Amino acid sequence: MRLFSILILFAFSGSASSARLSCDYQQLGLSFGGSETITFLKLALEYQDFDFSTVDNAFEMQQILDEKKAIKDMYNLYKESPFIWGETYNKMYPLCDDSQKKTLFAKAFTFYESRWKQINSFDIDEQMEMVQYMNEFDLVNHTASKIFKIKSYEHFMSIFSNAIQNIENNLDVMRSAVKGERESTKRENLELEKQKKEVERLVAEQEAANEEKRRLQAEIREQQERLKRLEAQNGRINNSQNKRVSPSSSSAGNRTIKRNSIICYSERAYDKQMNALAQGDNRLFSGCIVSSSSTKAWFDDISMFSGTCTLLNSNRSKKLWVNCESIVD
Repeated sequence: MRLFSILILFAFSGSASSARLSCDYQQLGLSFGGSETITFLKLALEYQDFDFSTVDNAFEMQQILDEKKAIKDMYNLYKESPFIWGETYNKMYPLCDDSQKKTLFAKAFTFYESRWKQINSFDIDEQMEMVQYMNEFDLVNHTASKIFKIKSYEHFMSIFSNAIQNIENNLDVMRSAVKGERESTKRENLELEKQKKEVERLVAEQEAANEEKRRLQAEIREQQERLKRLEAQNGRINNSQNKRVSPSSSSAGNRTIKRNSIICYSERAYDKQMNALAQGDNRLFSGCIVSSSSTKAWFDDISMFSGTCTLLNSNRSKKLWVNCESIVD
């Protein structure tokens, strides 16, 4: 539809001017108007040195093929239509002398560029540069248009034909790039699937660990119930033993903590210290000491599940947490 509108426009302008045709670059330049020449020229220029290896998907490749068709349609229109400016040029060219023939198309295209710039730019300096370039065209022997450097009709048409050929020559390059992108996407999908399975495995391990934790917590609760029953028995035993201790030995104790044993002054400090040692961390944390000599203490309680014993220091003023293996009678 776009090309049909262009043909109608130029059918009118061509028939109106054919009777008074002469070697006039302005008349030729005016014949370009309405054909969207600049739009398609810019598009064709993009494909002169286009890097087709950057095309990495089928959508982009199809877009390039659609643009190639548009460029080719305009190329054929410029070349074959009896109403478009290519026909005007071919009729006008024989009417020019040798010096006019050399610059006819370049001057006409510069004139067209000047009109295009007036419509699309409000920069007065740019417009004045175009006027100056046009006025001095023959004086300084310009051989190409100012903006797009068009030298001749043949040069102009070659931009379109080269763009078409360049796209056709790189079809395999684009196909290879698109295929490579598809294979890359396939590899990425396989990697994502692998990662998904790994996450599922970790989730399953975590669920199993949680189940084991719940089992252990149930066992701990059971052991705690057993310990509660033992506490009364231990209390009775301690009371009996304490009654047998003479007043002179009240600052001694009924248990001995071995030399170089870890002694902690709170349950939290003891748990933190034991967890660190279990992980290979040999630092001594706040709230714990290493006994420099054997220490007498009073037995208080024992955790059969964890192997932790609690004692009272010799004067029963502080509670101590130690590993039961560090205690002797």
